[in-house]
Amino acid sequence: MSQDESRHRQRERERGRPPLPPRFMTVVFTPRSRRRSDTMDGYDPTGLPPQGAPVTAQISSDYQGQEPLLTEFQAKVGQDMANIQDGLNYISQQIAAVPGRVLEGMAKAGGSEESGWRNWFAGHYHKHDPVPPPAASATRLAELQVESKALNSRNKELQHELDGTHRELEAVRRKMAGMEGQLLENQEEVNKLRGKEAMFRTMILDQASIQEVTDDDILQGFLKLRQNVQKISRSTAYAVDANPLLSVAQEEAMPRSKDFYSPASWGILTLPDRRLRLRAKIYDELHYHILDYSCFGMLGIHAWDGVKNGSIEPGLRRFECLLKDRGVNYHAISDWIISTINCAEMSGVEELNSTSASNNIYATLAPLLSENTRPSDEDTLRAGILDLCKDAFKLRMLMRKSKNRYLVKTVDSDLTVLLSGCENMAYSVSVEGGKNSEKSDEIAYVVFGALVKQPQTAGQPVKVLEKAQVVLKKK
Repeated sequence: MSQDESRHRQRERERGRPPLPPRFMTVVFTPRSRRRSDTMDGYDPTGLPPQGAPVTAQISSDYQGQEPLLTEFQAKVGQDMANIQDGLNYISQQIAAVPGRVLEGMAKAGGSEESGWRNWFAGHYHKHDPVPPPAASATRLAELQVESKALNSRNKELQHELDGTHRELEAVRRKMAGMEGQLLENQEEVNKLRGKEAMFRTMILDQASIQEVTDDDILQGFLKLRQNVQKISRSTAYAVDANPLLSVAQEEAMPRSKDFYSPASWGILTLPDRRLRLRAKIYDELHYHILDYSCFGMLGIHAWDGVKNGSIEPGLRRFECLLKDRGVNYHAISDWIISTINCAEMSGVEELNSTSASNNIYATLAPLLSENTRPSDEDTLRAGILDLCKDAFKLRMLMRKSKNRYLVKTVDSDLTVLLSGCENMAYSVSVEGGKNSEKSDEIAYVVFGALVKQPQTAGQPVKVLEKAQVVLKKK
């Protein structure tokens, strides 16, 4: 008889009821076929009744009063079976999670799979170092004390060396500070020397630019100018066979041309002599306005004192004459002339000397223009005269900007000059009014002047680069 049945009989006695005779009950479970399980122990939990479902049993009892007890027992059996089912499910989940946990441990440990596995287990199950015996600890302590003393001694040595290094570093810093001061002084001195070097370089370059003007450069420009003068004098636009009569207005406007066209001079000349006279007249105008003119290229710049007072170039020319009259050194005067001309050129001032001389030459020769000359021919002639004057101005500037004293010399027609007295500077090209066999020694006029180079110091001879062309008088 079970404990539950005994307790039931005891309660019946206490209530005054006669005990019932014991009866036996038979619990018959419906058998199910057992399947092969995939779990580790071969147990198949699917063969159990579902959780919470009543256990199917066939109960035969002679006493229907024990039916509540049977129901209670049946419920307990179902609860126990459900707990068993939960336990099995938990075990199955733990078994399924084992590979994942192993991989996780290996990943945390790092390295390869084998080393990671060992490191992971070493982190969870490590062994403590064995505790050395007391005698070994004392020996190790003594060794450590000796090493500590040696390290302290070495530390003091290094500290002493470090202090010495600091002192040397301070000395080097002081020395560098002194050297920096000296460097600044040297740098200032270098800057001064560079300034002087730039000044000397400028002087040398200026001197070099001046020395670039050679005798041959001047001579080539001079010969080209003489050839162009001859070309213009032979222009067909001029009717040299005519005897022009100047009006009073023309004589007043061109006083130097009055004697040129007078019947006593122009009217008695032959055609070859008139061509030579025309050629000499063009040269005379060039010499007067450009070749013998102390020009600076600033004829177009006017003085200004509230009103326009005229060109400043005549004032510069007068100042140059003043310097020469006062005996100022030639080199100083030359430097001033060169600097003034260079400044005028750098300022971009347009020179008007060529235009002024060109207008004068064209006006002087205008009475000889043929009535059949077309306007286009006059324009061509005017342009040719202007180019001639520009070439003359360039030659004059080249001569003025040179340290060498180049001059274009001529003969004063008011003076009697003999060719025999200046054969080193002139040669005859014709005899006026006669043949070469009829020539005299007296010079009638200059067709084109001589190019000479004056000495820079006294006592040196004059160098004649090209002789003058002159016409002699007839005996």
